[in-house]
Amino acid sequence: MDKVLHLLLVIMLLVIVVLTYRVFFHLPTDPLALGELQVSLASAYLIFLVLLFFQQHKK
Repeated sequence: MDKVLHLLLVIMLLVIVVLTYRVFFHLPTDPLALGELQVSLASAYLIFLVLLFFQQHKK
């Protein structure tokens, strides 16, 4: 279970990095698309924090 949780944390961290890059360096001209990217980024941060919480309290 620890390996699965660690793998999920790494995957979510990669998703956060990619979304952050897309939001800050490849700004879409459509405001709706930018809003969708920002919501996706916020969701990824939230999922990452929840996984990190579970990993810290598992030990």
